[in-house]
Amino acid sequence: MHRATQPADVRDYLAADWSDQYGVPVETSSVRWPLTTTSLMREYNVHDGGRAFDTVTVTGFPANYGDFAGDGYWQADAPELTHTVYGPFTDDAVLTDTLDLSGAPVLATITTPARNGVYRLGYTDADRITPTEPGYYVLVTTFPGDDRVQPYRSSPADVLERFFVPPTPETPLPVTVIAQATPAALTGQPFADTALVQGTIPGGATLVFRAYGPEPADTTPVCETPFYESDPTPVTQAGVYSSGQTRTGQAGTVYWIETLYGEDGTVLAQGACGAPGETTVVTEQPTALTLTTVATTAVTLGGPAHDTATVTGTVPEGTTLEFEAYRQDGDTATCTADELAFTSDAHSVTGPGEYTSEDVEFEKAGTYYWIETLHGPDGTVIHRGLCGAPNETTAVTAVPAPTPTPELPSTLAFTGTGDWLLPFGIGGGIPSSPGC
Repeated sequence: MHRATQPADVRDYLAADWSDQYGVPVETSSVRWPLTTTSLMREYNVHDGGRAFDTVTVTGFPANYGDFAGDGYWQADAPELTHTVYGPFTDDAVLTDTLDLSGAPVLATITTPARNGVYRLGYTDADRITPTEPGYYVLVTTFPGDDRVQPYRSSPADVLERFFVPPTPETPLPVTVIAQATPAALTGQPFADTALVQGTIPGGATLVFRAYGPEPADTTPVCETPFYESDPTPVTQAGVYSSGQTRTGQAGTVYWIETLYGEDGTVLAQGACGAPGETTVVTEQPTALTLTTVATTAVTLGGPAHDTATVTGTVPEGTTLEFEAYRQDGDTATCTADELAFTSDAHSVTGPGEYTSEDVEFEKAGTYYWIETLHGPDGTVIHRGLCGAPNETTAVTAVPAPTPTPELPSTLAFTGTGDWLLPFGIGGGIPSSPGC
């Protein structure tokens, strides 16, 4: 505002020219980021009391999302995404984009950090998705929105986010068992068998898995004395049951047989030696030593994180494995000594298999890159991972803080519109003039 251009009758009330400042909150606009999610339920049909599993991929958050804690006018970044399983619904025809979910039944609610990433839901006891009634269910992901990111709700019409629980049949169904073993493994590596039990299960039923061999390739299957026998697993209802892991140091073909017993020990169903899908081909470990690693994807500050390495190949006696984690301040993976946040104990590597670091609770929020180092018996480095390698990043988000009440600046002049405008003209009570 230029004093000299104002009408003469108000000019004496103006001390000098005046201009607004850059960055005044009420004069700042935020073009909010749009979110996108893609997801997929692992199975469509789930039995009553069974479990559903989902994988949700989130994109669209700014790279530094979660770091902004608010400034008194702009609100802080929202901390969480909410994944809600609605149901049961008697008919999937009601699952449309316009479905009102405010009064819909809720089976489970799961939260994940409001960050880009891939989130696996339903795989732990803390986030179980266990339906107890027949009907249709759908998982909907929502985000409340804030000053930087738009509100978001995935569609209840997404068929990839549904599962169905069929009603309990009124008449008994015949009991059947379909099994599928790990098709291939290396010597020393774990493998297992899995059985799908269907039908009307009598009370007291148990399932036992037995593994025979290894037998040379291209020979007639022989199942006489098992080298592995699982503990009897109670079978209370139709569903998927696992044998538990076993391993062998000898190459060859392993044959699995699953047996379902009644409460009195009678055989209700049993597989055949050499049945399709019930063999595990065990081959010798490769001579080349290799490591693959995967770290905890995301935790809240104070939560435990760790790294896991899978070792294959010939391991020299006396080999040790060490894990390190580096906190990154920028967008470039550097992993310098100044950024080192955690060093594990030296883990003895006795052969191929999985090795996991200790759980660590990082002291600061941010992005952490893991590096695994394999030392030979004489301390030489046999293998060292790359800084910023895929699957070796842990995002640590801060515990959400309450959003402060906005306080408006107490400067002389404001522009724009809203209820906060001063009720009087410049100078307090000066009449409005077309020149102002």
